[in-house]
Amino acid sequence: MPRVSDEQRNSQIIETKKNEQDKKLRALEDEHQEQITKTADRYKREKAEIEKSFNVSISEESKRQAEQLDGLRKSHNEAYSAEKQKLDHEFENLSTRERTRVETYSKKQEENLGKLHARYQSAQEEMRKQNGEA
Repeated sequence: MPRVSDEQRNSQIIETKKNEQDKKLRALEDEHQEQITKTADRYKREKAEIEKSFNVSISEESKRQAEQLDGLRKSHNEAYSAEKQKLDHEFENLSTRERTRVETYSKKQEENLGKLHARYQSAQEEMRKQNGEA
């Protein structure tokens, strides 16, 4: 019976770690999305102000802002991928370690049961010998 509760506890630990990793990834995504949105809004405001004030073509400014947005998107994707890869690696290590712990525990329990069984068998044999049943 303790074996089941240990497995459940280990599963809960692994699930908790995974949830924490998912929260970190979502927070990182939200932060990058907010930066991208702020830059896009600033670009739109600045473009509108320049067009109103000077009534000129702003293709160069538009190109620069577009490049900046692309750069932000790329950095967001790179940071997201790197963080996801790191967290996936940590999760895999944790999962492997916990699986090994459960297997070791199970093997020890099986060994203990085997030893108890052997002692019981030898005690039975001894009683048979003493009772003359052998």
